[in-house]
Amino acid sequence: MLSANEQAHIYRRTRWLYGLGFAFLTASFAAGSSITSEILDDHNKSIYFGLLCCYFTLICVYGPIRATDVCAKEHSLASSGGGEDVVETVMDKKVRTNTFFKRYRICFENVRDQLIFTPNRKSFLLIGMTVLDFAGNYMQMLTYYYTSVSSGSICLSATVPISLLLGYMFMSHSYKRLHIVGSCIACGGLLFMISFDSYDAKYLDGGKPDEINPALGDCLGLLAALFNSLSYVMQEYLIEAGTCENEIMTAFGVYGCVTSLLSLFIQYGCSYADLIRFFKSIRSHYEWTIYGSLALCEFCLHLSAFHSLSRIDAGTFNVVMLGQPLMVGIVRLCGFDGGFRMMQAVFFFITLVVQTSGIALFSYAGDVKEDEDEKNA
Repeated sequence: MLSANEQAHIYRRTRWLYGLGFAFLTASFAAGSSITSEILDDHNKSIYFGLLCCYFTLICVYGPIRATDVCAKEHSLASSGGGEDVVETVMDKKVRTNTFFKRYRICFENVRDQLIFTPNRKSFLLIGMTVLDFAGNYMQMLTYYYTSVSSGSICLSATVPISLLLGYMFMSHSYKRLHIVGSCIACGGLLFMISFDSYDAKYLDGGKPDEINPALGDCLGLLAALFNSLSYVMQEYLIEAGTCENEIMTAFGVYGCVTSLLSLFIQYGCSYADLIRFFKSIRSHYEWTIYGSLALCEFCLHLSAFHSLSRIDAGTFNVVMLGQPLMVGIVRLCGFDGGFRMMQAVFFFITLVVQTSGIALFSYAGDVKEDEDEKNA
């Protein structure tokens, strides 16, 4: 018979392993999103519309669920009197009628505030999380226009030191030396690949020098890493504060759609007519297949990221996410994005070996949240 402490340890360890599994799934969907984004750029399709499709998918799935949950909860409170003891026998008909409408007016206001916007700390965090997620996704997709998909993915590994620093500063996570060493080794290939990009620029993306600028692509990748890290840390904070899955996903969908539409409107010179013409121009099955594939990958990415961040910290999550370049590299070895030349393949393989070693060392150091729970106990 296991003791209570042993059972708690097994539960936390199982929860941590599930979190790592969801993080690996997120890395897989992120690789799919990277590949689809590269196809989007190769065919000069709108990045903003691609992101709009992603966020609209989240609204279509989670919007009705969120609305149903909120309405059912508030209706239940209104029907039960909201906790007020009302003696119906001593109330005349007019008073009962006024009480009824007052309850449902409050119910309507609560539903309105929860589904639209309430000027409080949580709402601003949800908006900030979504705007940073939009900015990170946009910068990531733009990265692939200036550099290769594999190198762009490796630049995103900068999320690791950024998220570890943010977790330490704002979430009070304490990391062991092995965590720090593992993350440093995992990111060791970053500068290596950036240097190789600058040296090998003329060979990238079929040798189109007017479009290739590896230095700019790497900088955009680092910016995407910064924005994604901030978004993930905010999401982890909201999850620990008790924000439910439906609320976070609906916020991603609503605020993401507003941001995407606003960006499209600005892109077309704030002309409503030009924006409508753009929407009408998207007719071919191939275009909708690309946008639909991107939306599906991003939808699954957001879903698995939530379940991962509800079990592990953002730093560990981003370390496991370093598996994304490995998956993209495997696809590129099969000929995608022009394939690898011999020297590119050697340099990329060395980078991935270094990153894999760092991930293994970081995982060996153990669960950050479990250590914190043991200290608090």
